[in-house]
Amino acid sequence: MEGKTACFIGHRDVLINDKEKNILLSIIKNLIEKEGVYTYIFGSKSMFDNVCHEIISLLQNQYENIKRVVYTCKNEYAVKCKEVSKIEKLLKSIAKSNKRIKAYEEERNYKNKYKTRKESYIKRNEAMIEESDICIFYYKKEYKPAFSNSGTALAYTYATKKGKTIINVCEFF
Repeated sequence: MEGKTACFIGHRDVLINDKEKNILLSIIKNLIEKEGVYTYIFGSKSMFDNVCHEIISLLQNQYENIKRVVYTCKNEYAVKCKEVSKIEKLLKSIAKSNKRIKAYEEERNYKNKYKTRKESYIKRNEAMIEESDICIFYYKKEYKPAFSNSGTALAYTYATKKGKTIINVCEFF
């Protein structure tokens, strides 16, 4: 069962408390049960992505059709599910770390992944949006990153122009 696809895009540095995690969990469960969303696309380097990955991974125990897909930029590496235990064992033996690794069922490349420079995250977000039926954002208009423009704001504008269904979870918190 293929179903619909949703992507997660949000600000890099956010704090999401347990109450907000539960709201997000309810939103995602509703997407699975009522909208048939089974494929979830992730980018990287966002605390929002981390929280969403944790929730989707948890829900895989309840919904067997859920698939985690990652879009990486050219300087990033995605860990496939079958590699996780080996990498975690290496980390434990070498670095004495019990760190859990984020894993994905699939990694996808996008057009011009290896040609883009500074704008690679912008192009990656656009590719994620284009492939998605629903875009789940953690977007606050007043958020201003310290050293650049907000990639989340650019992605939100892009998704709006593309006519995508947008869920901005900040409106529920």
